Amino acid sequence: WKLKQPLLDRNTDFKFYEERNVAVFTTRHVLEGKPILYVYHNDDGAWQFHSEQEPDLKDSKLVCLEEITKIDPSVNELYDLSLGKSAWRESANDPWDWE
Repeated sequence: WKLKQPLLDRNTDFKFYEERNVAVFTTRHVLEGKPILYVYHNDDGAWQFHSEQEPDLKDSKLVCLEEITKIDPSVNELYDLSLGKSAWRESANDPWDWE
C-alpha cells in the first residue's frame, strides 16, 4: 500500500519509495570514489549500484540506500525503475539509459 500512496512531501535529495536505511549492494570501488555506472533493480526488490558492468563478488559491500544517494544524487532519477530492470550510462556526466 505504501508504494501506491501519493508522496506530497517528496524530498528531492531522496526520491526512492524504499526506506532510507534499506540495505543495497555496491562495491568497494563505488565507496572509494568510482562513479556509479550500472544500477540493477532485482526481481526480488533488491538494488545494486556498481561502477562495473560485471562486478567481482569479492569486492561487494552492503550499505544503506541513503548512502548511495549521498555518493551520487543522480541515482534518484531511477527511483521508479521497475523490478527486474537495469540502468546504465557511459560516464557520471552522461544521462541514464534503462530498459
